[in-house]
Amino acid sequence: MEEEIRASPPSAEKSGKEATARKLGRRIAGILRKDKPDYTDDDLSRLKRDNGYVGRHRGLEAAALAGEPGRDLLNSKRREGGKLLSDNPKEAFEKYSEEDVPLKSYAAEAAFFNLLFAVALLLAKASGRGIPDGVKLSDIVLFGVASHKVSWLVAKDGITSPLRAPFTKLDEIESPTNFQESPRGTGLQRSLGELLTCHFCLGQWVASFFIYGLLLAPKTTRLVGSLFAIATLSDHLHQTYQALMKRA
Repeated sequence: MEEEIRASPPSAEKSGKEATARKLGRRIAGILRKDKPDYTDDDLSRLKRDNGYVGRHRGLEAAALAGEPGRDLLNSKRREGGKLLSDNPKEAFEKYSEEDVPLKSYAAEAAFFNLLFAVALLLAKASGRGIPDGVKLSDIVLFGVASHKVSWLVAKDGITSPLRAPFTKLDEIESPTNFQESPRGTGLQRSLGELLTCHFCLGQWVASFFIYGLLLAPKTTRLVGSLFAIATLSDHLHQTYQALMKRA
């Protein structure tokens, strides 16, 4: 008798899991009745969570949709585009795009960016300077202008083309300060080429280095930032002067 009592809870637990799986299966079927363009973020989140539960405890078709009208609907969705949610993460990434998108390289660059940020914070704390409560408005303006100049200098200027050459190919020279290039290769070479030819993308990296400098060597960093900010002002004055001369 005692053994029978001990054996009953697992059976009850299994029955409870089956009931939960069927309930979630009906919820999945309801979402699947929608067209894919009508899926909301909440729908996709529910599908991923519910499908995972059903798959762990009894299998999606067996527990959730066996004998349900949603089973045929699920099969038709799978015939259209494969599994609703792949159990293989690698397969899910492979279906991201038919083009050769260097996702691993993007992830590596993002990880490296965050690693640099963490190291800079640790160095600032170890040096005794600590982390400031905020950045002065004057510094934001200064380094914002300087970042604009440096990111353009690295991404477009002819003088920095040797830095980009291993990762890009030259398409056109519009001016000595505007080389039109495109990324080449695959993997990390391509992702770095995309980064080095995009002054918008480089702007975030340049700005982060100015912040790191502000944490570790504020006087020197402000001096360097001032140099590029002055150069930016000079560039705009040249362009304004040329525009006025053309009108004259």
